Amino acid sequence: MKLLSKTNIFTSIVTLALFTLGILIIYNVIIQKFDSELDEHLLINKAQVIDGLRKGKPMVYFYSNIGEKIEIKKIPKITSTNNVFVNYTKNEVDGEEGEEELNFRKIIFQTIVFNEAIEVSITSSLSERREIGEYISGVIILFLFFSLIILFLLNSFISKYIWSPFYSTLSKIKNWKVENKSIVLEKTNILEFSELNATLNNFIRKIEEDYTNLKDFTENISHETQTPVAIISAKIEMLMQEKNYSSKQQEMLAETYKAVQRLKRLNETIVMLTRIDNSNYLGSEKINLSHAIHEKLLELDDFIKAKNISIIEEGFHSVEKEINPLLLNVLLNNLLINAIKHNLSENGYLKILLNENGMVIENSGVPSKIDKENVFEKFKRYTTIEDSIGLGLSIIKKVLDSLKWTITYEYKNGAHIFEINWPK
Repeated sequence: MKLLSKTNIFTSIVTLALFTLGILIIYNVIIQKFDSELDEHLLINKAQVIDGLRKGKPMVYFYSNIGEKIEIKKIPKITSTNNVFVNYTKNEVDGEEGEEELNFRKIIFQTIVFNEAIEVSITSSLSERREIGEYISGVIILFLFFSLIILFLLNSFISKYIWSPFYSTLSKIKNWKVENKSIVLEKTNILEFSELNATLNNFIRKIEEDYTNLKDFTENISHETQTPVAIISAKIEMLMQEKNYSSKQQEMLAETYKAVQRLKRLNETIVMLTRIDNSNYLGSEKINLSHAIHEKLLELDDFIKAKNISIIEEGFHSVEKEINPLLLNVLLNNLLINAIKHNLSENGYLKILLNENGMVIENSGVPSKIDKENVFEKFKRYTTIEDSIGLGLSIIKKVLDSLKWTITYEYKNGAHIFEINWPK
């Protein structure tokens, strides 16, 4: 979930809770205010009734002047001097709406009139006041509801506006690659984002400098070691021509020569990876991939026949792609040599599928020892062949990345399957 969405959700929940609490408080305050005013009204009516009784006014006087339900009765003696307030509910039949529940509040008090003890109750309706309170509360609820929606939308808009520099920086960082040109992060007057961009700019500049230095070092060291490695290889070949060595010495020379040859291949491969990283394989032309694959198979025919490998062309179509010829040669060479080298020792097969969507290279072989997520990493070998330097698949991945093509690997039904897809 995005940060802004999460923030808006939490803000909305808190705001809704506060609004709900506020509505309950407002409603109770309104009801208490109406009840307080009703009590004052009943006390005023009490004073009028006492005054009227003491002046000898008839009951009709109270009904016409006070308008409330009044009950007056004689009692043996005064038992209480306090005012008693009572709430009660009564169901009354309404001709149009049927039975209706009504709320009332009454005051009960006792007094002495003409030396006689009497008890008076004055009743007033609560329903009208409660309806007014509910109406006012309903209006407040609607106001708060629309206010919540407006606040949510306004908060979303303001948050997106305020956070726009952050999302701009995030988008540029996600699309940035160290081999591309340096990115420029936009300026902002928000201190935190400004400090973030400044820190990221320093990191990016440092990474680019380290990448350039490492790339130059790798290229230089690879070129500089080619000559001494070639000299060592030639000297060992010359020593191996001599006959005055013991079998132990001959074995040691052979192992040394084998190690030097492996070092030579490793050096050549590193040079190739560096050239791909440095985009030295510029310029492209339209090449028929089916013809290029057939030509490469002819070049490798001796290796294929030596292991008695069957070539299977399945769904083989004529496909043309814009690609650098040297880069294509590196790709096909590594793909097919890899499929031959890591095939079964005999009676294996190499299946090639080519169509407009991509290419599949499948070869029989023993199960892989590493998981498919790491198979394209440098110095990872998915077979036990001793002379493998573990960079063949890394070169393939590097070439495909430079072409914006993708590759996946899986081992299924006794076969290693490499599927390459390119954009249409």
